[in-house]
Amino acid sequence: CGNHKLFRHVQRFFPVTFNQFWYFTAYFALFMAMPVLNAFIFRVSVDTAKRAFITLFFMFSFLSVFADPFQLEYGYSALWIIVVYLMGGLAKRIRLFETKKSAYLVLAWLIINLVTWALLVFFHVLRWTSYLSPTILLSAILLVVLFSRIQFKGTLISKLSPLVFGVYLFQLNPVIWNEVLSCAFTFIAEESIVQGSLQIFLYAAVLFLAGLFVEMVRVFLEKQFKIDILSQKLEKFLRYIVDRVFRLSA
Repeated sequence: CGNHKLFRHVQRFFPVTFNQFWYFTAYFALFMAMPVLNAFIFRVSVDTAKRAFITLFFMFSFLSVFADPFQLEYGYSALWIIVVYLMGGLAKRIRLFETKKSAYLVLAWLIINLVTWALLVFFHVLRWTSYLSPTILLSAILLVVLFSRIQFKGTLISKLSPLVFGVYLFQLNPVIWNEVLSCAFTFIAEESIVQGSLQIFLYAAVLFLAGLFVEMVRVFLEKQFKIDILSQKLEKFLRYIVDRVFRLSA
């Protein structure tokens, strides 16, 4: 039992290796693939970009309604994050929905979510509510286009936005998730719809602010200990090692 606890503590120091945060691990894989993906996105013709976008949509999203041929794990996989990044870049390249008025996009978003809700409530089709769902994917694309039209530069939101990913890491930390959040808010299910909804927003805001505070402390300590400089030196050293290996193998 003692060895098991020690191993669990060791795992937390290697979040990617032991998949402590699925999104962080998936994003790590995406980060490694970005140079290749970007080369394709920015060099391919617009017509090819359109074909690629439609192909990816049907292969990885539409087909997921019927099965999971590519083992995307309902969207909790590195492959799906890579596909979404590629589709997002292609959507920007072909200027998807950019010429449409915001009112039409909001209406389309409402209809898409209404369809998703109807499929779940009346037909009990759970696949249409997963990350892979065509309606969920289209809904996300519409939201990205709509929010891209809002100017946040110079506002408090623009200053706090770089810290949001840290909020996710705070909430999904094994200690916070398993020891604090697990079954912590089940009592809300016994409240009325109005009171329950208000409590959900209240507790969500408290958790968000708590995570934001922790991330601000982390950023402060990172600056004090000059972690960015250490990271650059480590990267330079590793790059030197890789270059030496390739020279020896040439």
